Amino acid sequence: MKRRRSTAALSLAGPRWDALMVVLFSIFLFFAMHLWTERASVWFAFIALALCIGRTPWRLARERFCVPVIGFLAFMVVYGAAAIYSPFGGSAAREFAWMLAAFAVAALVLFRFERRHVRGLLWGLAAVSAVVSLLSTDVVCEGPLYGGFIALMEQFGASGVYSNLETIRNRVNGLYNDANVTGSLFALGTLVSLYLVQTGEKWWKRLLACVLVSTSALGILLSVSRGAILCFGLSLVVWLVAVGKGQRLRLFLLMLVGAGVCFLAAIPAMAAVVPGTVLPNLLSVASGGVIYLLDWALGERLERFLGAHTRVVVLAAAAAVLIAAYGFAAVRVTGPYTLGEAALTRALDLAPGTYTVSGEWDGEIRAQVVARSRLEVLQSRGEYSVLYDGPLEDAAFTVTGGEFELRVQFTGAPGDTLRQVVLSDGTELPLGYPLLPDAIADRLQGDFFSGNSFLLRVQFDRDAWSIFTRRPLFGYGLGSTDNLYPAIQPFYYTSRYAHNHLLQVMADMGLVGLAAFLTFLGGVLWVLVRRLRREGDPLAAMLLACWVMMNTHSLMEINFSLQAYQCLAFFAATAPGGALRRAGV
Repeated sequence: MKRRRSTAALSLAGPRWDALMVVLFSIFLFFAMHLWTERASVWFAFIALALCIGRTPWRLARERFCVPVIGFLAFMVVYGAAAIYSPFGGSAAREFAWMLAAFAVAALVLFRFERRHVRGLLWGLAAVSAVVSLLSTDVVCEGPLYGGFIALMEQFGASGVYSNLETIRNRVNGLYNDANVTGSLFALGTLVSLYLVQTGEKWWKRLLACVLVSTSALGILLSVSRGAILCFGLSLVVWLVAVGKGQRLRLFLLMLVGAGVCFLAAIPAMAAVVPGTVLPNLLSVASGGVIYLLDWALGERLERFLGAHTRVVVLAAAAAVLIAAYGFAAVRVTGPYTLGEAALTRALDLAPGTYTVSGEWDGEIRAQVVARSRLEVLQSRGEYSVLYDGPLEDAAFTVTGGEFELRVQFTGAPGDTLRQVVLSDGTELPLGYPLLPDAIADRLQGDFFSGNSFLLRVQFDRDAWSIFTRRPLFGYGLGSTDNLYPAIQPFYYTSRYAHNHLLQVMADMGLVGLAAFLTFLGGVLWVLVRRLRREGDPLAAMLLACWVMMNTHSLMEINFSLQAYQCLAFFAATAPGGALRRAGV
């Protein structure tokens, strides 16, 4: 009797096929994020369209026809229309191409992947974030990863976007030439990676997820984006509030261990973000192993020991007090500073008058006291008025009261030490911050609300509002801020976008576009909150944290205007949201 040949190996179903689909999608996601050409975007859309034809996509489309999906599709229709009626052809084509790539990513995960694929898709998102973090650090370090990335992009004709990236010593600006967007993207990757650790069943998967956590989280710290770090902290708090009581303590301990390890690793990593070293990337990967060991050795045991609800509250309160105390001490405790090759810059806040300098230091240290007016700060002009430039011991300068920003810069031979610098009015300048990395200490100089970055963001948003009010129903079309800012700005500045995703939509597409966008974002929020109320799903709690991260930080940044962030954000918002809809939300 003849035996029938098995066809199982040829079946396009089963765990192996599912794994292959997830891997191929993750590759697709990476290229969709980084091939910034119109031709590539058309290809991404064509591939997505071809793969979204068939019985399974049609079934999923019917099952997932819910508020966020309707809002997303409506937003894409309005977006396409805004590209057509826009008078700014080149800018509109670029913006539409970027969104087309993001739409292709979201369409695939909405209409091609089942509920069982969601965890694998999250692994893909976390892995892509970690890879981008390593590449972004390698840009500053001029390492082999960045060189390989450029060679890969050359094969697709997109290397020009990445070949002349701006590098900042001791800070990761990223593949997108914007440390704030970079930090926000890594925050999404960190949240997803933490979820994979929290819900991992096998030790090796938890270990791998811990490596993804440390790689993305260290990328956030190395970006030194104050806004991204602040919004990331808020998203962690929201996650802890939203997650079920039985999981809250375990998640809190994991966050605490991860934050401690990554912050300690960031201190030497920041100092090593210079050309010719691989230490930052080695630390980011190795820190994952430390997080895993500490979580295994301490987290699991502490969870059993502190199982009572009251003890959880006590532990959380104690940790919050310790973190707050450390943060207060970090910005208040100062000491001597030993100069290296770079100058030391400190902000001054002085009343009008004449000042001299005294103190204690080694070597022939020079001081330069400079000032800018409010308008010069707003205009990002680099020309400072020099109030004094010479030896530190002879320093004397006059503050008239018209200065909006005052700074003093110390230079000297490497190894020279500043122990104390006191102005004649008794003001002692903070020099070294022993509890903070230099990059973070430098970012803390001056008042946040009077700095260039804050004031310019406010001006960008004011001018975007002005553009919106001139054509409020449909907007001016894609590329509106890029092309209309020069006509309405009260002083010269360069910016393609409003630093607020809602105002950007309003300027480009008016109230019609805003309605579709809010239906999309609000629909995702509604789905997640409803899911949490019904079942307390840990996946929904994590996705709520992602939603908070995306939408709070994007109120002050251009995140949703860049292709890479659009791809990752729309994936995080639409794919799991659709899967939750299918599960009965």
